[in-house]
This record gives sequence, structure tokens and C-alpha cells, in this order.
Amino acid sequence: MSEDRSAGGQTQEGRNAQSTALGPAVRLKRYIGYSLLVISTLTWVGGLFVAPFVPLPAAKRVALAGFLIATAEITFWVSIPFLGKGIVAAFRKWMNPFRWFKRKPAEGAAEEAAD
Repeated sequence: MSEDRSAGGQTQEGRNAQSTALGPAVRLKRYIGYSLLVISTLTWVGGLFVAPFVPLPAAKRVALAGFLIATAEITFWVSIPFLGKGIVAAFRKWMNPFRWFKRKPAEGAAEEAAD
């Protein structure tokens, strides 16, 4: 009976065990990072969509919106060391409103253009 081994010499079971068995420090680090990312998103939403409708004078609403958006940016950038640049770049890409309605080219369109 032969075992599938990768270039590193590990079996599939070994790789799965390593990927699922994260240490408590790594799990805590990810938990803190994702928590900060959620707080960042919620404060951005609050600054953009909730603060303008709070029953306060206009100057205080503007100050509240500015404070919430600044807090959102700070918590976002603080989450980077906890999550890593890859996850944060993917989140930024996903949250970019210019990409929301971008049409993907059809599979046959690239072949037709090459002819």
C-alpha cells in the first residue's frame, strides 16, 4: 500500500492535521483580528448611514460621522498585524464598490476577439 506524499514528504492526513490544529495563540490572534475587522465594518456603516440621521444638530452629526469613520480606519489598520496582508487585501477587494457591478466577460468572448 503506497501513500500519497507531497514534495515536503507529508501525507494528506498530516497536512490536514497541521492545518486544523492551530495553537491557542494563533486562534486568539485570528479572533482578535476578525473582531477588529467586524468592528471596523460596523463603525464605517454607522458613520456613513446612521450618523446623518441621529437627532443631533448638524455640526454634531458631522463630528460623529467623522469620528466613526476615523475609528473604522484605525481598527482596520490595527487588524492587519493580526490577520495578515492577504486576508486584508481580499477584504478590501471585496468591499470595493467599483467591483460590485463590474461585468465579467463571457467565456466565448475572448476566443471570438482573438479571431
